[in-house]
Amino acid sequence: MTDLVREWKAALGADLSVAEALHFEALFAAGAADISEALPPNMSYLKTLHTIRERAALALYDYAREINWRRPVLFVRALAVARGYLRDVVGHSDLTSAARRKEFTGRLGVATVLAARFSTASPSEVSEAIYTLTESLKQGNDPASAVPYLIEAAVLRFDIERDPAALLSQVRSATAYMSKHDYECTPAAQLASCDAYLRLASVARPRARQAAIEQAATFLQNALRNSPDSDDAVRALLLDVLIEACRVGPEILDGDSILGLRLPFGARLDPPSTLLKTLAAAMAARINDRALAGDLLARGVCADLLTLSSAETQVEQLRTAVDLRRGSEP
Repeated sequence: MTDLVREWKAALGADLSVAEALHFEALFAAGAADISEALPPNMSYLKTLHTIRERAALALYDYAREINWRRPVLFVRALAVARGYLRDVVGHSDLTSAARRKEFTGRLGVATVLAARFSTASPSEVSEAIYTLTESLKQGNDPASAVPYLIEAAVLRFDIERDPAALLSQVRSATAYMSKHDYECTPAAQLASCDAYLRLASVARPRARQAAIEQAATFLQNALRNSPDSDDAVRALLLDVLIEACRVGPEILDGDSILGLRLPFGARLDPPSTLLKTLAAAMAARINDRALAGDLLARGVCADLLTLSSAETQVEQLRTAVDLRRGSEP
């Protein structure tokens, strides 16, 4: 056990791979009695184990973010394991320095939101995400980074509870952490708000529905004016198709059609939202140029949308989807 303690002390100043972090965690968790005796007087077992779990949580979270949407099954599984460690760390926050607590509370909430783009989050997971993201903002987390995820978590709750008052309240409380200028100039926050207001439109009466649709359109234009990154640009193009469809026929939002809509990824949810199935072909056409230009996200999303829209089915669309996934020009 003395060698293990020595190895851990040497690793404190180094970057750990996922395998290394999990290796340390497994050995330290299993050898409590022997390791406690091997630790020097200035190191306690509980604090040391907590620090190791912090490192494991961050290593797993970063690994998942590196994988991202390119391998969604592995992405979701890695996030699930990371959340287990993050929950343990957040649950013993007294062992984490006050300055670093926001790192773990924020990531715990973000991990749930990211996973929900490809899988279904439970009500308790969504509530946890809203709580931890809010807590991270109180702890000093960067609003430009955390607020978009908090709004997205509020949208997840709406899809479960269908409570427009709660959604509107959550959006307002989230955006209160940002100045008006910063909020309007942050594309991710504007796109998340666009998504939220389309939800509000879905349960509104005709006149209020039209107003909510136009407010969503304003959020979209704000995002486009502020140089969104590649991922947000794809999301914005898809939201633009949806808003155009809502303007032409607001009844497209009737019923539960928007529930489960997770742009730009929702085509892989089971089942995908009714609205996405309705607009899949139009959305694929809107991002086709970006896909052909080599935008990796646009390629993947376009292929998913073509596959979804081909359920009826057109062989040529399916061939195009296969070509996009291969990375070849259709």
